[in-house]
Amino acid sequence: MYGIDLPGLRGPCSMPDEVSVDFLMPNSIIITMKVNTTSPLADIKEELWDQASEYPLFGTLHDMSSYHFSCVSHRAERLELMDEGKCLQEINPFMYILKIVERKGNETEKMLNLQIGLLIGKDLQKFDDLKNPEVNEFRWNMKVFCDEVVSARNKASWVEQVQYQYPARISSNPALPAYISDRLQDGQLLISVQFDTSMQVRYKIFIALGFQVYELHHIGV
Repeated sequence: MYGIDLPGLRGPCSMPDEVSVDFLMPNSIIITMKVNTTSPLADIKEELWDQASEYPLFGTLHDMSSYHFSCVSHRAERLELMDEGKCLQEINPFMYILKIVERKGNETEKMLNLQIGLLIGKDLQKFDDLKNPEVNEFRWNMKVFCDEVVSARNKASWVEQVQYQYPARISSNPALPAYISDRLQDGQLLISVQFDTSMQVRYKIFIALGFQVYELHHIGV
């Protein structure tokens, strides 16, 4: 009996350092290229685009940022490889075949779903395929609850939104900590207010120690 060694059927632990990968390009060209199995997909894509420039119909391709990889897993599942920080050893595609597909839909939502799936250890697509009425009812109730919370927060005033996003941390000890008392200037504390990290403008205000939190919120808003 002779064993048949098919590429792409090994486990990730037995994968060699370099493999030959077939790339199915969106312009109907197949490019075969040697790839380091520890290289991230982003680096592989750049090298692939350099190779593709030497093949026919390269002019029909868009910028490489308009595409992402997809493959078939050993469980016969199609995987959209949105995370280009992964390498082939982590993906272990079937038969070392990667397809380049054009990005469609909401990429941010797809990446979020991918991260949620990795966090819970189960693809969200499998939850969508569930036909369990109890699961579907629970998911619907949670969606309605989240919609109500978002709607209520959108109707809140500026002060209420600030209080929610930046809740005050109240100390249980009435004594003033040394790291604050050392910073006092004429018995007042200098506060720096910045509404958004993307804003370069900061407002500096001197306040008395007896200043109330809601008063500071009003001044900041």
